[in-house]
Amino acid sequence: MGMQTHIQSGRSKLATRRRLKDNVTYVRAGRPWVNRKRLTKLARAEKGATFSIHVTPQIVDDLKSVASWLETA
Repeated sequence: MGMQTHIQSGRSKLATRRRLKDNVTYVRAGRPWVNRKRLTKLARAEKGATFSIHVTPQIVDDLKSVASWLETA
């Protein structure tokens, strides 16, 4: 799901917003310290949900490791 283009663009926009607005930077021990916001999950895998994925050589081993829990169409 993280390789889908709309998820990638959402993560990119969120990273820019966090860098510019949401993360709080202050001085601690004479150095800039960043207090980061918690992770936002843009994609969730729900039981019984379906999705399509573009298979690339980088994720083939990961797909093989979970193949017993996946159904292919």
